[in-house]
Amino acid sequence: MRFLLTFALIFLASAPFAAARPDVDGAWVLSGRWTGYMGIALKIQGDHYKYWFYSDVGPSTITMTINGRTTTHTQKVPNYPLRGRVVVNADAIELRGPGKYYDRKWHLITYRGVPCLLADEHYREWKRGGELADDRLLFRLPGFNEKRPQMNFGGDEKPDGSVTRTSPLPPK
Repeated sequence: MRFLLTFALIFLASAPFAAARPDVDGAWVLSGRWTGYMGIALKIQGDHYKYWFYSDVGPSTITMTINGRTTTHTQKVPNYPLRGRVVVNADAIELRGPGKYYDRKWHLITYRGVPCLLADEHYREWKRGGELADDRLLFRLPGFNEKRPQMNFGGDEKPDGSVTRTSPLPPK
């Protein structure tokens, strides 16, 4: 019995934790610098999240003809928000739940003095020596409304470093 209890404690201590963290709790939305037709909103509360996404890339449609019979299948559009559990390990935040996501793993970074989330795909590219995809950052949005989720920050961070007053970033 003592062995089993010791094993359980060691396992729990070494596993990534899912717990409330004030530095990640809140609503995060895509940078106003993004100029494409896409939006992301992620609301983290304790060890749970809600996720919204939109894009100009629509659902996939597959058409197959077998033995002269044509069948068409269109992928269902997800019913947002997607929900699940957040697992935090150091600076990495992992979204664990069903559905398709822009990215399931995000990194908490600081950009120009402001906490942000950066998708793992862009984080790895940046760490390999690439350019930081600062138009793909998620910024914390105060006053987020789940019934009408805002998926872009709406502020404008310009290439010269100037910002509009609604930007989460300080001027350069």
